[in-house]
Amino acid sequence: MKVTQSVLEEGLSHLGLKSGDSVLVHSLLSSFGFVDGGAITVIDSFLNVLKDEGLLIVPTLTGKITDCRDKPPIFDVKTTPCWTGKIPETFRMMKQAVRSLHPTHSVAAIGDRKYELTRLHETGLSPCDDKSPYGPMSIKSTN
Repeated sequence: MKVTQSVLEEGLSHLGLKSGDSVLVHSLLSSFGFVDGGAITVIDSFLNVLKDEGLLIVPTLTGKITDCRDKPPIFDVKTTPCWTGKIPETFRMMKQAVRSLHPTHSVAAIGDRKYELTRLHETGLSPCDDKSPYGPMSIKSTN
């Protein structure tokens, strides 16, 4: 079965995603089945459901097993590819996307608050602390 953009959008809406939501998506293109149009169709589906007031973030992780204090990672926010898959790699290269400056745990974002959530990522004590895009995006328990 071929998965189309309208099928994806319907599924995302059925899951409760709506205009104005903020979502962090860690994805595997092949998990969707055969997507007509590939990664860009998946991305466009999320963006169409979230609308301009929403925010879509994807991890654009980089680095190598050999990275360490003595051999720090080499990272260029514009040209260093991510190793998290076809969807994030396609997403980070989109004109409207911004990428955080963290050298190993960067994210790319499109939508409302993209600059706010990505601007201090590299200054945190941990790549996933409250200064990172991961901190504000984490689910907070009300219990």
